[in-house]
Amino acid sequence: MKKNNSISRRRFIAGTLIISILDISRPLLAQTLPKVAETDPTAAALGYKHNVADIDSMMFPGRETAADGDTHFCNTCILYTEESAGSDWGACALFPGKSVAAEGWCNVWSAKPA
Repeated sequence: MKKNNSISRRRFIAGTLIISILDISRPLLAQTLPKVAETDPTAAALGYKHNVADIDSMMFPGRETAADGDTHFCNTCILYTEESAGSDWGACALFPGKSVAAEGWCNVWSAKPA
């Protein structure tokens, strides 16, 4: 008896449909993440701010003394994942299930590899 190793058209279409739905819904799911509050205990401990102008430079002098401080934003951090191209918010590994401002900052900032 000869085995037929080819995939059926029905299975191929079903698989393609599932992949398409997951690919389309990924940005929609990311956009529904609630924004982390600056008063969140983890955010407060890390000095997270949505806007870097609000950072207490006395408490977090690393923000001001960094040689490339102007580039220290969440969207340039290795822990940040952009929701979609040009998005103002994204996911951060430090705040599971919440999003952070692309132009935000916290004391754990670490540059993305070039």
